[in-house]
Amino acid sequence: MRGRPIIRIAIASALAALMPALPLFAQQAGESLVVRTAAGSTRITAGALAAMDRDTVTVRLHDGPPLRYTGVPLHAILRTAGVHADSLRGPALSRRVILRAADGYQAVFGLAELDPGVADRRFVLADRVDGAELPEDEAPYRLVVEGDARHSRWIRQVREIEVRADERPDRASSTEPAFEVLNSGRVFPRELPLTEAVR
Repeated sequence: MRGRPIIRIAIASALAALMPALPLFAQQAGESLVVRTAAGSTRITAGALAAMDRDTVTVRLHDGPPLRYTGVPLHAILRTAGVHADSLRGPALSRRVILRAADGYQAVFGLAELDPGVADRRFVLADRVDGAELPEDEAPYRLVVEGDARHSRWIRQVREIEVRADERPDRASSTEPAFEVLNSGRVFPRELPLTEAVR
């Protein structure tokens, strides 16, 4: 019986020694990601993210040096939740993806943008930069978009992803436009008689 505490300490020490070699996704067991769709919500654990194929994108922030962000492609994360971004047709082309940060900041993308066959650029939800874990103001995950000239959509501290369908009414059943633009370029409410509007 006295030997058991020693064995437990030895096992704990061995696991601690292995921790630096594990990807950050696996280390941050509590930093799971929630993906919400019309079918429901999917919680993707850090372990599940660690098992996915990873990608690295080299980018520059403003005028700084090149940075290497490493993580999981966004379309692969969505596929885990049952959302496929490839070969979209019809109404699926109007679906959008909303990423939310811990402070409520949001960034919106068209689902079709994430199709590797449509755009020759990569969307990576990163957990490391230049081989090290993300700084506190970016962790746990930061979206990096290859090819974006401005970085306003490179949302930091991502906690949740939502996929929405187009909520606009069907064109055939939509109401008449509320305003009318005349040849002069002036805009008037449609409910006004044209003669009154021209005045």
